[in-house]
Amino acid sequence: TKGQMTYCSRGSYPSAQKPFSTTESPDWLHSKIDLNEERLANVFEEIERRFDVNIKYESHSVDSVRISGLFNTTNLDSLMQSLCILIDKDFKHDDNEVRVY
Repeated sequence: TKGQMTYCSRGSYPSAQKPFSTTESPDWLHSKIDLNEERLANVFEEIERRFDVNIKYESHSVDSVRISGLFNTTNLDSLMQSLCILIDKDFKHDDNEVRVY
């Protein structure tokens, strides 16, 4: 319902609805992703969902990496460039695939 929100964790039911203002709305409504010590593999999964792409990377190179920050998600290449700077990697984007190396 407009002006209402709920939280839902994997494997559980949504919480009861509660009111919220648009200034407190989720970051995805404003093309942002807010990360707090998030595993990079999880970040890549979120990017895959938002941009309908497949991200390929060597799992051992990102398994222990955690990312924090507020990122703009209006442009896939800009987002990937920012993340790759943080992890000292490069990337290549072709059609629906992004390779991190």
